[in-house]
Amino acid sequence: MKLAPTGLWPRFRVGAFGSDDMDRRRLPAIARERARAVAGREFPFERVTIIGDTPLDVDCARACGAVAVAVATGQHPTRSWRRASRITSSRTSPTWLGRWPR
Repeated sequence: MKLAPTGLWPRFRVGAFGSDDMDRRRLPAIARERARAVAGREFPFERVTIIGDTPLDVDCARACGAVAVAVATGQHPTRSWRRASRITSSRTSPTWLGRWPR
């Protein structure tokens, strides 16, 4: 779990991760179902936040209309992030946390 070393993991009650499905575009629906089970109510995709360290995570957020938070860990070249950021809706433009320390 990538969040554990950051100290952020306890802040999340639910989530979906790459180990839950090979197709990242399916992860938001998994996370929403888990949130519904915990909170007892529905969460629209625009209330979902996708935090990821690959351009595929930005694509995942874009595909369902969720908010994207991109963490540049240095594993993907800058050009990959530029391509991922070229989207038409500012609603799904990634929020950049900057370079994550290793």
